[in-house]
Amino acid sequence: EPYEETANGKYTDLENSPYKETIETLSEYGYRLPYSKFEPDKPITVEDFCTFFSYPAEFITYADKPVYTELQLRKDATKYDVATVFVEAMGYTELAQKDIFVDKFDDVDEKYKGTVAIASAMGLIFERQGKYNGTETVTRGQAAEYIYNFLASNNML
Repeated sequence: EPYEETANGKYTDLENSPYKETIETLSEYGYRLPYSKFEPDKPITVEDFCTFFSYPAEFITYADKPVYTELQLRKDATKYDVATVFVEAMGYTELAQKDIFVDKFDDVDEKYKGTVAIASAMGLIFERQGKYNGTETVTRGQAAEYIYNFLASNNML
């Protein structure tokens, strides 16, 4: 649903969401999705995650090639995608590609080992019972929590 400004400029569907306070705090700092309803339990696309995070997807590159194609931007974001965007935003993409990281989790794809290690060390992503679950789809509410943690850990809130 396209964004329509509400009377108070707030999302209209957060009343019973455990992410309500986090989403409203981010909104106060200008981190918003362009919709009048936030739909915190709905999966977030990679493109919407980048929009919400205010990080242009075209900046996410490795070896000067875009990480995401137009089609990939429209897919539901996974925890791997979230870690990739954060690591790029911190300027650590090349570092993440180096074979210097020790696995903290027992289920991380080799391709993402450095990315997940950096994001985890920064306290940006969390595991459950020693597993990262990188292919797990991220909801809009979870995305808000991850973005809030990123901004707070970088003293941006």
